[in-house]
Amino acid sequence: MKRMAFAVVALVVSYAAPARADTLPLINDLPASYTPGVAFTFNLRVPALNDFTSYSLELVFTTEPINPPLFASGSAAATNYVYPSSAGFQSTLTTFADANVVVLTIADSTAPGVAVTPGANDRLATITVTPGADLTGSIQLSIGVDSLFVHSSEDPNYPLLADLPPITQNDPVAPVPAPASAALFAVGALALWARRARG
Repeated sequence: MKRMAFAVVALVVSYAAPARADTLPLINDLPASYTPGVAFTFNLRVPALNDFTSYSLELVFTTEPINPPLFASGSAAATNYVYPSSAGFQSTLTTFADANVVVLTIADSTAPGVAVTPGANDRLATITVTPGADLTGSIQLSIGVDSLFVHSSEDPNYPLLADLPPITQNDPVAPVPAPASAALFAVGALALWARRARG
């Protein structure tokens, strides 16, 4: 009976333990909101990989307006880049007429492949996104289906990153209402003036 109770407790603990959340890619510093006309950045990394020879990653930005005023670019990580050199790094922005999608593709390769060690050489790029001053609504970031990471088949089967929350537009700055005490003071001063004027 005690063995059965221990087995049940062990099963419950295993389900309560946090699941491994490694995906391709890993995203750091993605903001929850943006301000039109103000650029924001986020960083891309990869989990531990063996014989990592190449990648081509599509970052798909979907907006509510058609032909969105949105520009995005990528630059190879300045430190801890995945490959010994970033000389082959490419960043290409693709826009589509009469569509609400902008696609940024970053890519690079090396030979021979490298072993990626988290914290040492796991950074891909810094992405800079500049929403136009007249962009409205949220920005949905997703990973394109043609994204490809070439590495050892013995590595874990990391899924492509999915289900990112939308980047919402910050509320426009609302005028600050006058404090209630100032309004009451003004009413009181007006009443006092009116009383003196009558008397």
